[in-house]
Amino acid sequence: MLDQTSKLFTKRPKSGKVFIYHYWIILDGITYHYIGSTKNSLKDRSGSNGINYITERNNKYGCPKFAQLILGYGFTNFNVEILEEVPENDRFIREDYYIDLYDAVNAGLNKMRSSTYDRAAALSMY
Repeated sequence: MLDQTSKLFTKRPKSGKVFIYHYWIILDGITYHYIGSTKNSLKDRSGSNGINYITERNNKYGCPKFAQLILGYGFTNFNVEILEEVPENDRFIREDYYIDLYDAVNAGLNKMRSSTYDRAAALSMY
């Protein structure tokens, strides 16, 4: 279960690096995965109780499938891990690697692979 006060949740990546992270929840024996990246702490990225995944800026980069499960089951019922810390230049390559590994678009909670949206906007946000 997610502890929003843990060191993992409040840790920040080193300068010039980002975290690739993984949230998951098991419901009726099925594991649902969400992969993301951030230059901030997981706490700052998610906001209180995952609010930033529910109400993204202008809803342009919202995570509708992830948001639906947060609203339905509660953010603290998810598990989270930092998969790796990578240089900012490798951010989208590594994020897409894990999105593919966990099939997080087709069978998971990601809306799309990271390489399919406006990277400049995403970099400025997270």
